[in-house]
Amino acid sequence: DTLLAAVNDGDAEASARLVRELLDRHGTGRVLFRNTRAAIQGFPERKLHAYPLPCPDEYLELPLGEHAELYPEVSFQSQPDASEEERWWRFDPRVEWLTDTLKMLKRTKVLVICAHAETAMDLEDALRVRSGIPATVFHEGMNILERDRAAAYFADEEFGAQVLICSEIGSEGRNFQFAHHLVLFDLPSHPDLLEQRIGRLDRIGQKHIIEVHVPYLETSPQQRLFQWYHEALNAFLNTCPTGNALQHTFGPRLLPLLEAADDEEWQALID
Repeated sequence: DTLLAAVNDGDAEASARLVRELLDRHGTGRVLFRNTRAAIQGFPERKLHAYPLPCPDEYLELPLGEHAELYPEVSFQSQPDASEEERWWRFDPRVEWLTDTLKMLKRTKVLVICAHAETAMDLEDALRVRSGIPATVFHEGMNILERDRAAAYFADEEFGAQVLICSEIGSEGRNFQFAHHLVLFDLPSHPDLLEQRIGRLDRIGQKHIIEVHVPYLETSPQQRLFQWYHEALNAFLNTCPTGNALQHTFGPRLLPLLEAADDEEWQALID
């Protein structure tokens, strides 16, 4: 009450103090500053592994506009004439890459995150059919008990799954820091979601370097979104506290350019 009275009396110092206290209590700027990784000890290092892969003809032949999406497997499988035999994972090079990577890592625990539950379930089918690699899924269509069982199966060092495949929503709030290999099978359209994905493993107490694996299709919106996150925001290797603000500022330009053929305008945005 005394502070407000001083502000009402025109006291400049009181006004400045009121602003500082309001920022401390409600503002995001100071919260972000206090909670930067530089100010808190115990966070692990991140290491990025990028894998550009050729975009398959099946995606390029989709009706105009659909092949340019960030999630072409969803568009392909949702076609009216799509058959059960002609599954997207039979020709998508990311699936073969994932299979080979899991074999190379052997029994090392790997967390795979993708945007859609349908993609997660299809990937589990693909790994079972193509390689017999023990995998389990974790998505929003499962109840709490089913999710807990999947998480426990993944966490079991002796008899558990090597890989847990999560959807974007299904994995929210979960801690899988006993693993340190993360595969981003696709990329989310917002940097905050990207940080949430990496945050499944990147937590205080993580004992290993976070190995972030990003397969993406060349000459596609996936490649441009990868460039945006990596070259413009450096969001794979570090947290990006300004990501939301940048998305708000550049989002209206960014999303159309993901699909456009104008390389010069795209590079200008990145720079």
